[in-house]
Amino acid sequence: DVPARRIEVAALESRGGMASIARGADGRINFARLLKTANVAAKPRADDHAAGATPGAAQDATWLVSVKHTSFDRYTVDFADAVPAPAVALKLRNVEFVGDDLSNARARRSRIRVAATTGDGGRIAIEGPVTTRPMSAQLHVDATGLALAPLQAYADPYVDVTVTAGTLAVNGRVDVSAGDSADAAGRTHCSGDVAVSGFGALDTPTRDELARWGK
Repeated sequence: DVPARRIEVAALESRGGMASIARGADGRINFARLLKTANVAAKPRADDHAAGATPGAAQDATWLVSVKHTSFDRYTVDFADAVPAPAVALKLRNVEFVGDDLSNARARRSRIRVAATTGDGGRIAIEGPVTTRPMSAQLHVDATGLALAPLQAYADPYVDVTVTAGTLAVNGRVDVSAGDSADAAGRTHCSGDVAVSGFGALDTPTRDELARWGK
């Protein structure tokens, strides 16, 4: 619909592809930058009101894109996080993604489900609502067998401990907010249960064994 600046897709499916997700040092995720948040003077349109915009406010000239059902299967995803130092890099395999009512409309709520395995045999499942412009998410996370050593950089600012072994299991919630403007920093809040098994660690300054336990 060119006059209304709107694209609607009933279904989008793909199999056997790859994607790259990156969180910059400012906390913003690369996919969030693809969604415009700046207002541009333009005439109001019916679609904006349907998307939840405030009547009478200046509307933006962004095309509205919506996909009723999205399904990606057997993907490989490279994840890079530049917030910790050194940066963390992870590879996810056999990624399955299902999204319902995905859209870039302002304040539009969608629902996603993601499942994947890691290169070292871990499994992770994520499910919950996602809101766009500004981007935010309230996700339930269920993960088992995640290796701790690749996550060392997240602990380095707080403890002088080097993790040598161990796996992580998580069952909880993650709330993510990407900020409502290009300059706004993102925020992440986590809550839930965490279990560690097969753990081993060294005292970083002395390299002496600090702790070790099994299941």
